[in-house]
Amino acid sequence: MASAWWWPTVIGGLTVLVAGMVWWLVAQLRRTGLSSIEVPTPGAGGLRLRVGARALEEALENRTVVLPQVERAGVRLVRAPRHPQLRGAVRLRPGGDPAALVEHFEDGPRADACGSLRLAALPADLRIRVLQAAPAEPRHGRGRRGRRGRRQSRVE
Repeated sequence: MASAWWWPTVIGGLTVLVAGMVWWLVAQLRRTGLSSIEVPTPGAGGLRLRVGARALEEALENRTVVLPQVERAGVRLVRAPRHPQLRGAVRLRPGGDPAALVEHFEDGPRADACGSLRLAALPADLRIRVLQAAPAEPRHGRGRRGRRGRRQSRVE
């Protein structure tokens, strides 16, 4: 009776291990987002041209980051390959103008993507976050690190 706990523990451990492996396998097989986008090729019968979705996402991110007042940008393509949709998250510097960003995004990266992919429309869901200006002085007299964390430089 002293070792009656052994088999239930082994079975429970193996159950947890198998459940973890199944979860990992499902996560690997589940596809998130698009892998490629089909580009129409008028006049070329039977030719199918596909563009890697990640390459297009990186190009859109790079074009969005260089827009005025943008600090960070992330873009994902979602939905079906024939009807892609953009999902973007953009962080603006303090004092940034969201309306100007939307206008620059529509005329720049999004218009270029529509032209390159020969799409009539490329719906976009753009989430914009404007950062607040950093306070001039720390809230607390000693800052985050306190007195011990400060480093003093010596001039000799």
